[in-house]
Amino acid sequence: MAGKLWRFAEVRTVGDFQTRCPVNTYETLAPEILTNASRFTSPLFSEPVIAFELTGGSQSGGRLIPYNASLLNDFRTALFAWFSDVMDAYDLKDGTIFWPISPPAAGKRREHDGIP
Repeated sequence: MAGKLWRFAEVRTVGDFQTRCPVNTYETLAPEILTNASRFTSPLFSEPVIAFELTGGSQSGGRLIPYNASLLNDFRTALFAWFSDVMDAYDLKDGTIFWPISPPAAGKRREHDGIP
């Protein structure tokens, strides 16, 4: 995958990493993302792709970002930490709390071979 391509096993310093791992744009990675989407894999991580998120694309249109289970768990962990901070800041320790959070209203769709 990307780590093998850029020989991460040989990285010993920050300079090594900077030399081996070039800065990329979405346009550079998009063909690889879309090609691997049909295989439920991604060169960006070692777990299967379970979904794609279409970003808002403020400058150059929407972009498909692959998600795996670990990434979604990381987002949940960060969100729970934020909830905790809000609850502490406003002393919301008793009673019932309703958190109305939803993604933008966009229809569900399937990408490449049925990945949501």
